[in-house]
Amino acid sequence: MDTFSSCHPLISFVFYLFAIGIPVFYLHPVFLAIGLGAAIAYYAYLKSGSSIGKVALFAIPAILITAVLNPLLIHQGETMLWYLPNGNPVTLEAVFYGIAAGFMLAAVISWFASFQEVMTSDKFMYLFSKSFPAAALLLSMTMRFVPRFASQIKRIRQAQLCVGRDVTNGTIRQKLAHGMTIFSIAVTWALENSVETADSMKSRGYGLRGRTNYSIYRLDGRDRSTLAVMVLEIVTVIVMIRSRWVYIQFYPLFTINAFDWRAAACFTVYALFCLTPVIMGVREDLHWKRIQN
Repeated sequence: MDTFSSCHPLISFVFYLFAIGIPVFYLHPVFLAIGLGAAIAYYAYLKSGSSIGKVALFAIPAILITAVLNPLLIHQGETMLWYLPNGNPVTLEAVFYGIAAGFMLAAVISWFASFQEVMTSDKFMYLFSKSFPAAALLLSMTMRFVPRFASQIKRIRQAQLCVGRDVTNGTIRQKLAHGMTIFSIAVTWALENSVETADSMKSRGYGLRGRTNYSIYRLDGRDRSTLAVMVLEIVTVIVMIRSRWVYIQFYPLFTINAFDWRAAACFTVYALFCLTPVIMGVREDLHWKRIQN
């Protein structure tokens, strides 16, 4: 477990909420580049450089597909580039927005790659079980269900392969039938498992008023200082955006502010915020190396 993952769940939740939220609601290219770079850097730090190809496998197609489809489907904007065979125009603004939306999707995918490693189901239960018990349980089960469902399908495939009924056996029609059988078995298992989990939680009194919850999480001094710095950075970035220190408009005419010291300050603060997990981890690694030497 890295240093950031060991922090209080509230810190992780606030971090991902704004690290993902700011680029989603404000498609500035510098914000998108910072967010995507920081997300990849943190995931590489968590995985020691491995598994980055898995993120790229989803991120790169998201950029390409969105960048191509948006100008073909959205025809707003004043700068005409050319006309499609059906007569609809392709505008420069739609092209720019498609590229920005693609990088936004890539950044979100990259952040969620580390999100599932850091925000475990028990952290969600801790944060929301008291206020939203049903939603917290559903979200926790969903997060836990996805990897279990994938591993269960692998086990089912291995069993079916032993009797010659895997998706690699037979004709195309037989392969499809075998695939549907494997999927049907997996779905049946998932439904039975969810019912058993719900009955188990109900029998334990989950969601009842006055029920106490055991928790291993405590908001210590390190967590308070980290949260204070993060909140200060978030507020600073939001105030700078609201003050038009950074500005972008895609429609009807693409407009972006000049890069000056005010914009540089805003981008620097956001970069420091997004790199918080990496900075904490590297600082802790260097500290341990000094102790060992």
